Amino acid sequence: MATLLPPVPYWVFCIVEPVSTAAGFAVAILTPDEFVAQQLPDTALTALAPSGRLMAWQTGNLFGIMAMMAIAVLWSTTEAAVVRRYLVALFLGDVGHL
Repeated sequence: MATLLPPVPYWVFCIVEPVSTAAGFAVAILTPDEFVAQQLPDTALTALAPSGRLMAWQTGNLFGIMAMMAIAVLWSTTEAAVVRRYLVALFLGDVGHL
């Protein structure tokens, strides 16, 4: 895989992206109250309702899936078309954040 991407995109998408999504997974799963409080500025840490805790866990679960997909796709394929399609999907997801 390292030969398919130039050095900067390699570090961003093969190293930083999986590590940051794995960190998001860990925070959401281990400390859901703090995870939810960090979503808005100046929000006090309060106990979550069971439904809020469940939503934080599900969001963390999605982060874990995204980290595993990044590692599986980017570290295992040798086809440039697969990497390109994965990066297009990431780009479209990032546009959705805006």
